[in-house]
Amino acid sequence: MADSAANQSVSKRKRMKLSPDKDTAVGSTDRISNLPDSLLCHILCFLPTNEAIVTSILSSRWKPLWTLVPKIDLHDTSIRGHSVSPLRILYSVLAQHTTPILSNFTLSWHSPCDSSHFDKWIDTAISRNLRQFDLHIESRQVFELPHAVFHCKTLVSLELSGEIELDPPPSFQLPSLKILGLYEICYTSHNSFSGLCSASACPSLEDLEVVKDDNYIVTNFKINVPTLKRLHIEVVSCFNELPDFKLEIYAPVLEYFHFFGDLRSIIFLEKLANLVEA
Repeated sequence: MADSAANQSVSKRKRMKLSPDKDTAVGSTDRISNLPDSLLCHILCFLPTNEAIVTSILSSRWKPLWTLVPKIDLHDTSIRGHSVSPLRILYSVLAQHTTPILSNFTLSWHSPCDSSHFDKWIDTAISRNLRQFDLHIESRQVFELPHAVFHCKTLVSLELSGEIELDPPPSFQLPSLKILGLYEICYTSHNSFSGLCSASACPSLEDLEVVKDDNYIVTNFKINVPTLKRLHIEVVSCFNELPDFKLEIYAPVLEYFHFFGDLRSIIFLEKLANLVEA
């Protein structure tokens, strides 16, 4: 009985060795490529666009996936050094990108560029129901933000930094905007800031962050946003003294207020009953 059982055990082990190695077979399978498009696109969302494009060389399965990712994140410094100019690369990306809804468009640009190119790129992004727009320009010329941005009904988050001139149209509204960041940009007048930071222009705004340098100091501006919960203001200067400025704030539901810089005339037009931290 013992010998019979031992023979059966040896025979079983031999059959197992002769049979295909299931673990090896599974390990050699490209499990990631078998995932649905929606999940693969979600994974690619965590990569800058130029890196997501590189995955298209993996196989025919991956080739079109980057064009379906609802996000474009491009920095011209990361696409320099190619035989094709950054301008042509960005136009090619926008032309091949086929998703009808663009949740995020991030553009950081340091190269010389005509403003007409920015207008075309931004118009293309806005036409795809843009939700989040981050624009950073570092060049030796100031570009005016296209008026199309001020009429984008789907925009939830807007962040502007660098050589950007803010000159809103007389009448506009960003009904979905909740987050606004303005970092060392240029304002054509006092009204260009106050007009944007108002209840009529941004009726849903909850988070406002403003960083101003001494090149573009607005000396008298107002914030009139009844829905505002977070307000962060920094006044940056390389000089000992700044021009006197006056800041009027109407934000009755404000919860967090942070100010950094030379304190001047700051007036709250309503008691801050909900304030948690200042």
